[in-house]
Amino acid sequence: MGLHPALLGEIIGLRVRVVNATHPGYVGIVGRVVDETKNLLVVETPEGIKKLPKPNIVVEFELPDGELICVDGAEITVRPEERTKKLWRKIHARSGCWKRGH
Repeated sequence: MGLHPALLGEIIGLRVRVVNATHPGYVGIVGRVVDETKNLLVVETPEGIKKLPKPNIVVEFELPDGELICVDGAEITVRPEERTKKLWRKIHARSGCWKRGH
């Protein structure tokens, strides 16, 4: 998985802007991620809650440090807990404290 390390964990709470989409009505939506599923980002906008299909959008996330990163929604079309597991494995594999099967 080639995701920015910040996206391997929690994305709820991040500001997001849709920069490209298969449906033109999604482009330009701006808000804060309030929930997600494997296939949807749920975004709170000034106009209300929007449910955006991850595989059909390209979004720009604003990380807590202000960094902006652009992500193809297809890259994050996994269950949220799977991203967390991958992050945990990556961190512990580097430290040598975790090995599969132990």
